[in-house]
Formats: sequence, structure tokens, C-alpha cells
Amino acid sequence: NRYVNEANNVLSLSCNDVMNIFESSENHVWVATYGGGLNKLNQDGTGFVKVNGNGSNKISNLLTSIHEDPDGYLWIGSYGDGLFKVNPQDYSVRVYTENDGLSNNVVYAAIPHGNAIWVSTNHGLNKFNRLLRNVSKYSVVDGLQSNEFNSGSYLKSTTGELFFGGVNGLTFFYPDSIKGNDLPSKPAFTDFKIFNRSVKPGEVVGKGRTPLVEMIADSGHVSLSHFHNVFTVEFASLDFSSPEDNRYAYQLSGFDQDWIYTDSQQRSITYTNLKPGAYSFQMKAANDDGVWNEQPIVLFINIAPALWQRWGFRLLVFLIVVSLGATYAYRKITKNSRRRRHLESEIKKHTKEIYKQNQVLLNSENHLRSVNKKKDQMFYALAHHVRGPLTSLFSLMKYANSAEKMIPEVERLKYIRQLNERVGHSLLLLDNTYYWSLMEFDEIDPRNDLVNVSQLVGECIDRHRVAAFSKSISINLENDQEYYVKCDRNMTSIIIQNLITNAIKYSHVNDSIQIRFITDGSKIKLVVEDTGIGMDASELQRILDESQNISTAGTQNEKGSGLGLQLSNRMAKKMNFNLFADCKKSCTKFYLDMPVDL
Repeated sequence: NRYVNEANNVLSLSCNDVMNIFESSENHVWVATYGGGLNKLNQDGTGFVKVNGNGSNKISNLLTSIHEDPDGYLWIGSYGDGLFKVNPQDYSVRVYTENDGLSNNVVYAAIPHGNAIWVSTNHGLNKFNRLLRNVSKYSVVDGLQSNEFNSGSYLKSTTGELFFGGVNGLTFFYPDSIKGNDLPSKPAFTDFKIFNRSVKPGEVVGKGRTPLVEMIADSGHVSLSHFHNVFTVEFASLDFSSPEDNRYAYQLSGFDQDWIYTDSQQRSITYTNLKPGAYSFQMKAANDDGVWNEQPIVLFINIAPALWQRWGFRLLVFLIVVSLGATYAYRKITKNSRRRRHLESEIKKHTKEIYKQNQVLLNSENHLRSVNKKKDQMFYALAHHVRGPLTSLFSLMKYANSAEKMIPEVERLKYIRQLNERVGHSLLLLDNTYYWSLMEFDEIDPRNDLVNVSQLVGECIDRHRVAAFSKSISINLENDQEYYVKCDRNMTSIIIQNLITNAIKYSHVNDSIQIRFITDGSKIKLVVEDTGIGMDASELQRILDESQNISTAGTQNEKGSGLGLQLSNRMAKKMNFNLFADCKKSCTKFYLDMPVDL
């Protein structure tokens, strides 16, 4: 039979320029053409089916060769469109190009041998691992006749020896005798730039900040101000066997959604206008045989917030807004009260004809009283939680200021510790009130940053050591290992502080508080244990019940409202954490379960 392309016959050969004819292990005849793509001969020999592919990937029209691997997949070369892997059952297609590591997109042959596909191109010979999908590259330096091969010039002998013809002779070898580079490359950071200018160790940049303490290759941390919003990280691989074929991948946690891959031509990345916070830049490398070092190197980058982005500034603004709101509400209530008295006086002077109108006014008055009562309750609660600590703070500051030169040093230090303790308590109380109001109106959306909770616990302990010292209570952190969890740092800090202050409040003098981490791989559990007055399970449930206002005094008559634990419980649920307690007489253990990967 003779098969040619016929314009009006869909079963005819798609193109007369035939480059390769291949019979598969299932006795199907496949034809690669230059201009018409891939054709499959019908079993009865009556015509051809044009195979374009199934899905988004399409087979090129400019084909060179067809081969079959041990699993029955077809490997098809093309002129400029890369290497195609075709499933002969459903015609699904996967394409591999220079972006996947090939030396060139002109593929003359793709001969399978074991798990490898040996690919001859216009720029060297490639060994493609079809299972791991990594590429080893060979060039004239490795003994090839030339970097350029020819179409149709290839052979796999009966002994397994491979032959590839090129523009400068013949290359032949036994594939099993070719040993690859199995040693993973070692990645390294080579430079760090701010506004395209390299930063030296110890150099002061901008307003008195030193980003690097030591060489970038040795340093694991960079500290930036909010002005340094354009910086560049340069990197390299310490594998010099074929450095131009090394590949790289990097990711800035907290910014990049996934790993970003690049080659030796692009070994730097610039970031601009990042928000203040803690970031970690990770980088890994692969050698010329595509063997990746799966343990990335990490550069921790901390960008300090501007003044107006700090919590202290925001808290000050919040207090000013609250004060203005309280003043406005007071004037509004006073004005309404005067108006109500005037209306009552006028109503007494009216006749029975306006009785119904009077009833309407009375109903409005009752509604107004209900609204005023709710406002009074809200301001009373705010005054109850804030006025006491602020009044004590003002008195201590006034006394310390007036008597500073007359009181002994020991007494002055005592007042300073009291000031420290009460200021810390007031700040935590205001944080609790602020976050409570946000949660009441569902106006808070937790962040999902990678946080060193071991360091965070240490910071929380330091904030409340003065309060513990005033009762001679020791706080012991039993773990020295660092744990990282994805969470909202501020909300997690408030939960931990509430647990610590709660333990201090209900512990006796000379007691101890034990804090430790327990991990089982899928989650990290923070345990805060005290040996204070303890509580039963029913009492804990009442404290956590937001419909009840339970006030329990501490061992030295410290005031408590349950607001901190209620807020901590809500915050924990908001971040998919689990806060619970094991309550016994003279012993209370609070547990905070934190999943490792949320």
C-alpha cells in the first residue's frame, strides 16, 4: 500500500514528510512527520488517526523520532518544541523543555534505557531520569564528537550500546558505564544588597542600623529598618564540576507562596516594599546532574516597623479615641437627660387630647433608658478594669517623683518594681480589652506567620518576672529546644501572658511555675503548671463561660475577672489551637495545643 496526504480525506497521512516509523510493543504503528505531527495507523490498515494530545499540552507538528520505554510510554522528539511523553492509551501528553533542565528544545532522539532516557539535542547529550525527572548534561568537554547531533542518526545495539551521530563524527557508549554526579551541591549566600549596594559586615546603613554583623555566607540573620524596603539576596552553589548547569530554588516564607526555580544565569532575587515582620529566605541548589540538596540554607530577615506601626502608638491612638468617644457619649446622655426632663414638664401641661402622643413619648423614653443602661454597663466594665491599675500607677509615680531624694535606694527600687508590675498588668489588661472588642464585632483576622514559640515564651516570661519576683515565685522554662508554629504572634503572646499572669495570681509565696513543651510530631503542646490554690472543673467552666462574670481573688487578694482566660480561649479557637486545663487541688495545668502545620 501507498499512504500519502489527501486534502479531503481525514484518514489520510497528515503530512508526506515522514521522519520516523515505529512499531510499539502492542503492535501499533506510529508515524512521526515534519509538519503534520503524530499519526497512528489503524489496525486494519485503512487509514491514520492524527494524535494531537489530550488536555492542555499538544504534540508538536515538527517531529523527529519515536521510542518506547519499558512501561509502554512513547518518547517523541521535536524540532524546537522539546521532548514529549505520550500515553498511547488515552493520548495524554507531558512535555519537557529547557525550563525542565534539557540542554536544548531541538530533540533528535530519545532512546530509553532502564529508568533513563538518553536525549540527543542541538546543544549536547542529556540523560533524563524518567522517574525522578532530573537531567544530567554532557558536552564536548565530556568527550562528545560535538554538541550538535543529527536527525535520524541514532541506534541502540543488541548489546545495549548506544550510538549517536553528529556533525563531527559518531559518539557511542554503554549507558551503564556512565557514572553521574551523585554528590549534592552545597548552596551558599554570596552577597546582600540594599538599594543595589552591597552591605559589608558591621556597616551602618541609614539611621544607625547595622544589617549584617558578619559575612553573609556565615550570617543567619539580617536586621532591617522599614526604610530598607528594597534589598537583594545573591546566592551560588559550591559545585564547580559544571557550574553553568547548576539549578537553584528559593522561597521567602511569609511572602512567596511556593518555591521559585531558576538557573545559573539568574542567581539573585530582589524584594521591594515588604511589610514589617519576621521573614525567612530559604535557598537550595542542584548540581549538573540534577541532584538537589533538599536541606535548604536559611537567612532570617527581620524588618522593624515604623513608629506609627508599633503597638504602643496604636494603643495611644486607641486610648485617645476611647476618651473622645466617652466624652461625646457623656454629653449626648446629658443632653438627652435634659431633653427628657423638659418633655416631662411639657407633658404635664398638656390636656387629655394629647394623651396618645404622650404614650408614644413614654415608649421612646423606655427604649432610650434601655440603650443608656447598656452603655452604662459597658463604660462601667471599662472603668472597672482600667481605672484601678491606672490610679495606682499615678499614685506611685507621684510619690516616687516627690520623695525620690528622701527615700532609700531599696525603697526606690521597690517602687520601681511595683510600677513595672502594674504597668505590665495595665498593658495586658488593655490588650485584652482591645482584642475583646475586636472579637465582639468580628473585626480580627489572625495572621499565619512562622513564629519561634520558644523565643516568644521566653519574652512573655521576662515581661512578668517582676510580678513573680514580688511574690518570690520562680518561673522555670524546662525546654531549651526551639519550636516553630504558624500563628498570629500577637494573639499567641496574649494567650501565653494570660496563662502566666493567671499562674502567678493564684500561686502562693515561694511557689514555682513550670513551663515546658511536649511534641508528638503533628502538634506542639505548651504546658503551664502551677502549685497554687487550684480549682475544680466546674469552676473552670464557669470562668470560661462568657455569659457569666466570675471574679476570683488571687492568693494576695489580686483582683480577677476571668476576662483574660475567656479572651485566650476565643483567640485559641480563632487560630485553630486548643486551650484546656487539668485541674486538681493545689495544682493547675493549662495546655495549649498548637498544630505544627495549619
